[in-house]
Amino acid sequence: KEEGEKEGEKEEEAEKKEDEEMKAEEEKKEDEDEEEDEAEEEEPEEPEEPAPKEELTAEEKALTFRPSEVPDLAPLVLSSTFTKFSVPKKDEGFDDIRYEWDKAAQAEQYVKQWILDKKLNSRVEELKPSIWFREKVQTWQKAVAQWKQKQTECKSSLAKKQSERAAKKKAREAAASRAATKAAARAKLEEMRKEKGTEPTEKELEAETKAAEAAEAAKKKEAEEVEKEAEEIEAEERADADFKTLD
Repeated sequence: KEEGEKEGEKEEEAEKKEDEEMKAEEEKKEDEDEEEDEAEEEEPEEPEEPAPKEELTAEEKALTFRPSEVPDLAPLVLSSTFTKFSVPKKDEGFDDIRYEWDKAAQAEQYVKQWILDKKLNSRVEELKPSIWFREKVQTWQKAVAQWKQKQTECKSSLAKKQSERAAKKKAREAAASRAATKAAARAKLEEMRKEKGTEPTEKELEAETKAAEAAEAAKKKEAEEVEKEAEEIEAEERADADFKTLD
């Protein structure tokens, strides 16, 4: 029993010794931290730069009220009710009315001017066209319809006249071509008569005229095909140029 008590005392002494060593280490660490803090505090601080001074512009100085990014009313509500705004009056039931910035007359004038300025750039939500306006619109639409009809008739008339002129021109050119062909055939037959010493018959004259007309028609068709091909090439070149311009 005495041996057990001695062992217990030894263990308690060992624990106390360990606790004392741990406390000593903690105190040493705290002393070191305090020394480091004192050294940091002793270091000279850099001078701080002076804060910039904010200055108001002339427009900001002229403002009486500070503009707010968040409106007090929704745009729809404001645009449909701002024309009814007014300064408070005693006949509305107020016991006392005080004006902090301007006097009553200047405040009332300010509100009136604000309403006038607001009318210039606000959408009128409750605007309804009157009977007079509807009648004027109907009259205008009717007049526009008549003008368009007259314009269409005029364009049709001009197109018809142009078509008639082109047809007459084509008929004259065809008649002149036939006359020239017939004259050329007759001249050729005259040469044949002189060579053979005989008078050409009507049948020979008709056959020669048809042959000359056929040759003239073939020549004309060939010229039209060449002209058409040239127009197609020009259109393709123009389309290529437009495509390159878009690029």
